[in-house]
Amino acid sequence: MGFFVALEKGEFIGRSVLAEQKAKGPTRKCVAFKMTDRSAPPRPHYPIWRGGERVGEATSGTQSPSLNAGIGLGYVPTNHASPGTKIEIEMRGKRAAAEIVPKPIYRSPNKPVSL
Repeated sequence: MGFFVALEKGEFIGRSVLAEQKAKGPTRKCVAFKMTDRSAPPRPHYPIWRGGERVGEATSGTQSPSLNAGIGLGYVPTNHASPGTKIEIEMRGKRAAAEIVPKPIYRSPNKPVSL
């Protein structure tokens, strides 16, 4: 938010909260993920799990025709937000394997699709 909010311009509603968040750093991060198991596409509000602990929630998801896999975005704690981190997405009571990937999610034209 630092790009959009000028904390040095004086008081405004919410300034103290934003200043505290800037000083401490974010507690959650929006990450991109790709399903690594064959599964239904992820959807908003599906829980994100890591190591048997619920760590976040998907904000969006769909089937990527170019990657031939489910993809999505979700919020997780910053310590779980590194690309390559293995996670699970709970869908209809079952968990399916996924991996956090760099944004944007797309297939390079010079790189074969890895499933």
